[in-house]
Amino acid sequence: MMQDIKICEETPSDFQGVRELNAAAFETEEEANLVNALRKSGISYISLVAERNGSIIGHILFTPVALEGDDSGIRLAGLAPMAVTPNLQRQGIGSRLVAEGIKRCKSKGFDAIVVLVPCNLYNFG
Repeated sequence: MMQDIKICEETPSDFQGVRELNAAAFETEEEANLVNALRKSGISYISLVAERNGSIIGHILFTPVALEGDDSGIRLAGLAPMAVTPNLQRQGIGSRLVAEGIKRCKSKGFDAIVVLVPCNLYNFG
């Protein structure tokens, strides 16, 4: 099953499919809206899709991030969001997206990757 999955760079023709995937994979459309906003922001990003038989079944996005007050020169990429078609989750598709994303981030000169999650998922109190 995993052999028929192709990981490749997102193209403009994938935008709608990526939006639909993110909307289906998450409880709200916030992640889908985030992807669109980051595309429109003009920043450089790495966006990969997992495809099977021409259909998008997975997506991952990496964007440059900075730590406030950090002058170390370390280049960080933020990973968010990552989505896999709900009925195909837990089959290794996300892991393949992450592995390929790490390779691409390294090739673009990033030193580390941080995983970004909404704070409202956790009770820090």
